[in-house]
Amino acid sequence: MRIGELIYNLDGQPFRTPEMAQRMRRLLVGESQGEVRYVVEPYPPCGYVVRRQGQDAPRADARPRTGEVGRDVLSASLPPTGSFSRSCPNHRFRPAVIRQNLPWVPVLALATVLTLTPDGALDWTLQRVHLHAAVLGEWWTPITKSLRYGAGFLAGGILVFFWSERISSAYNVTAAGVEAQIGIVARNSVALRFADIRSVTLKQSLWERLLNIGTLEFTSAGTDGQPVRFDGVGRPGWIKTVVEAQMERRSAD
Repeated sequence: MRIGELIYNLDGQPFRTPEMAQRMRRLLVGESQGEVRYVVEPYPPCGYVVRRQGQDAPRADARPRTGEVGRDVLSASLPPTGSFSRSCPNHRFRPAVIRQNLPWVPVLALATVLTLTPDGALDWTLQRVHLHAAVLGEWWTPITKSLRYGAGFLAGGILVFFWSERISSAYNVTAAGVEAQIGIVARNSVALRFADIRSVTLKQSLWERLLNIGTLEFTSAGTDGQPVRFDGVGRPGWIKTVVEAQMERRSAD
């Protein structure tokens, strides 16, 4: 896709790797038979684009033979070795599940300890709260087993809940824009390009500010555009700064 003098990938975004940009440059040089000069350039904040320098730009060499592109034309304006060593930084964030459910952490710790406590230590602990085997009689064994199994199920349930909440949401900040992916089996994805984002809202309660978590909402100008929400992410202020910096760079470009 061509926008002005810049050639982007087919999706209208910069090429992710220099090799992809170089392949496009070679294709364009071959189609123009060397009449037009193309160079690969880094695209801030990440990615690569092919720039068309026009027919009046200095040519790398004479026009190649008919139906053939010279090797020096293809290698003309190649960037210095190592200049494209960096990769396009894509940021992926997950919900801060533990900080969102902090009151459940002591319960998980207690249930885990109770599950893993040896029988002798469990008997001694119950005796400290005035539960003696001599008093309970035949009920002593069922009570201790129920405590152990109940604590095990509780700890397992909390861990499964934490795990499912963690993997069910993925929030991405890429070279193109922001994207929220929700779901485990059925996946729902909502994305916005940086050029389409009109407002970035950070929502935090007092408790969330103390824990440095919050919800980011990105909205577009169109009324039909579905907002992208990053729910319960850690360091939301830093994520907001990253997105706004990307938006400013795109506006400057």
